[in-house]
Amino acid sequence: MEDGVVVEQGKPDHVFDHPQKPPHCGVPGKHRVAQTGHVLWVSASFVFFCDERMRLYARAMLSALNLIGRGSQVHHKNILLISGTTRLHDRMRELSHAIDVSIALANEETFAQAVASGHEFDLVILDANGMEQETLNAVDSFVAENGFIPMLIVRDLDKLATMRMPMQGKNDFILSSANETELEVRCSLLLWPGEESASADIVTVDNMTINLATYQVYIDDRPVDLTLMEYSLLSFLATHPSRAYSRETLLHRVWGFEYCGGTRTVDVHIRRVRSKVGPQVASHIVTIRGVGYLFRI
Repeated sequence: MEDGVVVEQGKPDHVFDHPQKPPHCGVPGKHRVAQTGHVLWVSASFVFFCDERMRLYARAMLSALNLIGRGSQVHHKNILLISGTTRLHDRMRELSHAIDVSIALANEETFAQAVASGHEFDLVILDANGMEQETLNAVDSFVAENGFIPMLIVRDLDKLATMRMPMQGKNDFILSSANETELEVRCSLLLWPGEESASADIVTVDNMTINLATYQVYIDDRPVDLTLMEYSLLSFLATHPSRAYSRETLLHRVWGFEYCGGTRTVDVHIRRVRSKVGPQVASHIVTIRGVGYLFRI
């Protein structure tokens, strides 16, 4: 998956979790850059940067990642959120978990920097609450000069009557109070017209989301710390539901035919997975006496 570029003001002590240890990092799984009070974080969905040196460093890392992820570029899309507030930032993070997108965050001060980052955007989300007309005019010009990028306009209910929709291009609007599901659907319809709203790489069961492209699992939008084999076992069962698999079959399908360990390994990993995903999702992993395990939908 190609990474996105996110412009956001940060605090020197603001540290974001990352599944892998970045280079020159003293804390496993985390990367802190305190210089000039900004944070740089590279992950499967976001890169934060604010000054020129950080931007160049981010670009270099993105170029390397792009070489790895070119196979998914056709489906992968880039979104630019332009907002005068931070009220949508949490929902943007959730959106990046739900569909195959990278998201750039910009406000009035950082809009020009986001535009100059060199990234092509497939969708602009505009939350104009509190923005100056000069910024709105600049956004209109940017959208028009780049082939009328599709826009999703965020509007408060009490200001809906005065909303102005762009005359050209494919656009839509959404209320600021809309839930995550509606946001996901409206973005997907603008990004992938004619396709299903959800990416094939996303598996959702109750409060659990499995991202098969990034090997990540979320419970209530919070990442779950699984080992590779725990993830592989869970994702295999969740993508092959309603069918009982013996312990021997699971060893072959998940661990591989060359694995020489005993079937007790399966039981141990099932127990660990159940404890980490919580009782709601654990209830779907059913023990079939004398056989093995089944993921019940």
